[in-house]
Amino acid sequence: MRRLILASGLIGVLTFASVVSAQEQRQEIVGPDWSASIGAGVWISNGESLWQHEFPVLVVPPVTGGSRLRFKDVDSNVATLDADLVLRRLFVVTVAGGIGTMDNGKFIDEDFASAFTFSRTRSSVDDGDLYFANLNVGVRVYQWRDFEGRHGFLDLLGGYQWWREEYEAFGASDELGFTGDIPPNVKALTHTWTWQSARIGGRASVPFPYGVNVRANVFFLPWSHVEVEDIHHLRTDL
Repeated sequence: MRRLILASGLIGVLTFASVVSAQEQRQEIVGPDWSASIGAGVWISNGESLWQHEFPVLVVPPVTGGSRLRFKDVDSNVATLDADLVLRRLFVVTVAGGIGTMDNGKFIDEDFASAFTFSRTRSSVDDGDLYFANLNVGVRVYQWRDFEGRHGFLDLLGGYQWWREEYEAFGASDELGFTGDIPPNVKALTHTWTWQSARIGGRASVPFPYGVNVRANVFFLPWSHVEVEDIHHLRTDL
């Protein structure tokens, strides 16, 4: 079963985006008319999402049926690489990518008809992965050095991002006693999200004493395309 969503503005459903901790290392290279930097980073996050769909079952009386699919407390461990190139201290090109894994979460599947929930199961999210890549081009509109020679800058950027997340849930504990339990080694569901987005925004780098440098990135997504693939491995009616 596939669903397509067109969204305008910032994607609010980036599923597991509550960052717990992050770490980055960066190497800079400087030439006469250009400069470049290469960075590697790791982030660890924990988050949740809720996906709900419904459809009419009866017109008279009005009854709707559907499902609520909730992922809770899913851990994500992601490794990233990025590179920047600045030509003639003006034109900027950035690329970045990352790969990660998902585990230790819970998946709750509820089926309902109007206000009546007739099925609720809980599964373990023991496998999954995350991939992303983005490319931005722009200009360096302002740069400076503080009184100790530390470098800061402000860039305006535009570009494209591709992002994919996949989650696999195993087993099922029947919490309402209607459907029965499924053994924990049986794959119950695979959920795959794929985002494609145009990006407009910028970034800033502000130097501080003791080798500390704070970077901030802010992007608006004027166009986004989201595709969700929902596979229930134990059902044949979808």
